[in-house]
Amino acid sequence: MSCLRRLFHFFRTPEKRALARFISLFLAGASWFTVIALWLCALSPYVDPRQFGAAAAYALLFPLFLGGTVGMAVLCLVFAPRRVWIPLFGLLLCSGSIRTYAPINLNRGSSGGVASGEIRVMTYN
Repeated sequence: MSCLRRLFHFFRTPEKRALARFISLFLAGASWFTVIALWLCALSPYVDPRQFGAAAAYALLFPLFLGGTVGMAVLCLVFAPRRVWIPLFGLLLCSGSIRTYAPINLNRGSSGGVASGEIRVMTYN
């Protein structure tokens, strides 16, 4: 059986035991909750705070739900690997907001114009 066929069979067949099925469905529901909350946090900067003050302040919970979604991905990877696609899908769709929140620049090229031994100061003022 090819690798792709085995992978498809793995995701298609349900869990056999009741406890495994319960854990899998519970983690799927919790993953969807954290993903939807993360999406709402990512969309909250576009809400007018004069009309919906509480919804605009929801962006302050973004790091909490980002950590929760990453934690759910780890839990799903350990206990229900068939459900790990849910938090990964949510993180993929929120990748722009995650990049805005935590800009990690892995590019070490010389395009920045900083010589060795110099310090670059970055400010958001």
